Amino acid sequence: MINHQSAITIGAIAVITTMMMSVPVASALPPKYFQEILSRSLLVPVAVSGNNIYAAWNNASAALHGVAIFFTKSNDGGKTFAKTIVLSPPNTNPKIDVVYGNVSISASGSNVVVTWWTNATGALNPVMRTSSDGGNTFANLVRLNSTSGGINK
Repeated sequence: MINHQSAITIGAIAVITTMMMSVPVASALPPKYFQEILSRSLLVPVAVSGNNIYAAWNNASAALHGVAIFFTKSNDGGKTFAKTIVLSPPNTNPKIDVVYGNVSISASGSNVVVTWWTNATGALNPVMRTSSDGGNTFANLVRLNSTSGGINK
C-alpha cells in the first residue's frame, strides 16, 4: 500500500531520474556557474515524522574548504535541536571548487534520506545519505549515477 510519504518519495525519485538525464550537458559548464545556480535559494528543507523534525541545508564552511551539507534534528517537536552534523565529505583539495547543492530531505518513521547534487567526482551527480535510526547515524554516501546504469559508492 502506498501512503502519502511513499508517494512523495516515489515522486522525488522520478524527479532525480529526470534531472540525471540532463547532467552530461550541464556538467560541461564551469563549476562557478553551478555554484551560482545552486546557491541562489536559501531554503532549509524540512521533513517531519511524528514528533521528529529533520532539517538539512548547504552552507559555506571555511574549515571544510567550501560548501558543505549540514543536518540537525529535533525529537521534541522543534523545542530543541541536536548539534549540527556535516553529511557531505570534506573537500580535500581546496584548489577545486566542489559544489554541494539542491538539498532535499524526506522522513518516514525512523528513516531519513538526505539528497543533494555534487560535482566532487568531476561530473555533476545526485548523491544521498540514509539513516534508519532517526538521524542519529547515517550510512555512507551513495552516488546515483545514470551513466553506469546503477548506483555507485
